[in-house]
Amino acid sequence: MSRIVRIVSQPWTPTRVGDELLEALGDGYSTLTASVGFVNASGVRHLAAALEAFRTRGGHATFVVGLDGKITSEAGVRALARIADEVWLFRHPGRPLFHPKTYVFDGRDGGLALIGSANLTESALWVNYEDLAVLELAPGEDQTILDDLRGAIQYLKDGPNAHVATGDLIDKVKKQGLLPNEAESRRRQHEEEVTRDTASADEGDTPLFPPSAVAVPPAVPLLPEETDDAVRWPPAPRTGRTPVIPRAGVAHSIFVLRLGRRDSGVRPEYSPDVFIPVAARNRDRDFWGDLEPVITDDGNEYEERYAEIESRRLSGAIEQESRRLYFYPRRDEFRLNSRQVHEDADEGDLLSIELAPPGLGFEYTARVIKPSDPLFERYDAVANEPVRNSDKRWGYA
Repeated sequence: MSRIVRIVSQPWTPTRVGDELLEALGDGYSTLTASVGFVNASGVRHLAAALEAFRTRGGHATFVVGLDGKITSEAGVRALARIADEVWLFRHPGRPLFHPKTYVFDGRDGGLALIGSANLTESALWVNYEDLAVLELAPGEDQTILDDLRGAIQYLKDGPNAHVATGDLIDKVKKQGLLPNEAESRRRQHEEEVTRDTASADEGDTPLFPPSAVAVPPAVPLLPEETDDAVRWPPAPRTGRTPVIPRAGVAHSIFVLRLGRRDSGVRPEYSPDVFIPVAARNRDRDFWGDLEPVITDDGNEYEERYAEIESRRLSGAIEQESRRLYFYPRRDEFRLNSRQVHEDADEGDLLSIELAPPGLGFEYTARVIKPSDPLFERYDAVANEPVRNSDKRWGYA
C-alpha cells in the first residue's frame, strides 16, 4: 500500500530535494518520468553523473519541460537533452501556466514518486524554501497510482503543445526568445537584487528581512553548456577589470573560517587582512586561483592577485570590490585584504567564501556569519580543521 515515507521541507529538514533525487537514481529503478516547469543547467549539473550512471545500468529517463516565464534556459535544455533519453518541450501560449514538479520512478519492486515545489534548478534542489513529499508505491497494489502519474505526463506528450527537444527545435525556440541565456538571466536578476537590497540597507533601519547565511549546494563540476553559456555572454567589466571566466573543475564550492582576533575588528594602523591558513590554500589551490610572483626593487618576494568579491554585509548591503589575495613565503602567511570582514566581524564569528555561479562578473561571495544566525552551527561544522596554537578552524565543502 502506498505511503508517504518522508516530507522534505527545505531548508528546515536536513535532507534536501537534491539528496532525494540522487538517492532515487541510485536505487535500482528502471524508469524515471518527470514533468517540471523550469530547468536550468545549474540543476542538471547536480544530477548529471547519477543520471548517466542510471542510464548505463539500463534505466530510461524522460523529462517534459516547460518554457513559460523565460526561466528554462537554453543551456539547461541542451544539457538535459544530451544526458537524458527523452526531453520534451511544452508550452501553452497565454494561460494556463505549465508548473508541475513531479518525478516518478518505477521498477520491478515498486515505484517512488517525488512530488512538491522543486524545479530542476540548483536553487530548488539545494537552497530554496521548498516542500517535497516522498511517496513509496508498492508493486501491484499501487499500480493505479503509478499509471495515473505516468499517464498525466504521457497526456502532455500526446498533445499538440509538446515537442521532442531536438537540436533544430532548440534553435528555433531560442530564436523565438523562449530560451534565455542562463548567465545573462542570472546577471540581470542579481543586479535587481543588489539594487533592491542595497537601497533597503541605505535607509539605515534594522533590516525588515535580515540577511543570513544560506545552505550551500555540493560542489560538482560545471557542465560544458554552462561554461559556454557564460563565456558567450560575458558581463561588461568595470573599467580596468577583466571578465571572470568560470572555472569548471574546482573540487570545493565554499571555504569556511572561524575568525581569530587579527581577522576581525577595525584597528588603527593595521591592514584589514584575514589570515587564511596556508594549509587551507595548499588543500585546494584551484579554489583560490593562481597568484603571480612579484619581486620588489629591494628584493622582497611575494605572490598576489586581485579577485572580484561580492560582500554580503550584515546591514543587508551588497558590495562588490576587487580584493587582494597575497602570500608571503618568508612569513608563511596567506592573506585576504577585506575591510568588509573587519568591519562586520568579531573574534569567533565565521567567514564563508563561496564560489560564485558563472556569469555574474565576480568570483566569490563573502559573508560574516554570527553565532545568532540559524545556520551558524551547520557552517561551523564545516570548519573542522584545527590551526596550531589557535582557536581558529577552517574547512571546505
